[in-house]
Amino acid sequence: MGADFVVAVLPDCQYSIDREIALKWAVEEMAAADEPWFGNYFDDYDQEEAKETLIAAIDEYFELDGRRDVGGLYLPPDETGIWYIVSGGLSWGDNPITDAYTIFEQMEELWSLLEQFAKEDRRRRNERPV
Repeated sequence: MGADFVVAVLPDCQYSIDREIALKWAVEEMAAADEPWFGNYFDDYDQEEAKETLIAAIDEYFELDGRRDVGGLYLPPDETGIWYIVSGGLSWGDNPITDAYTIFEQMEELWSLLEQFAKEDRRRRNERPV
């Protein structure tokens, strides 16, 4: 018995004010649902606290790239790939205690929107003249 390596992954997309607004709007839509759902991370949060925490995580998300506790992966390694950011560490039955890992957990319900943005970034890269 010992520690397990735990990793969290999110699609990595470039910042734009339009993307920030779209992500925050998605959180507002989650909050306005008949049964608001912000993800498993927020099970013990009340609705307003979950919403505020997730909006703050969006602000932090765009600052994750380049941190020492965050790395990057490009998968698959061809012209169809997109960038992902990863963070993690050793777990003794709990989560690795890093600020980045916590943000990853908070953002998991926004995966599909982040992935859409990362794919848009890939298309822009592939359209550039060589």
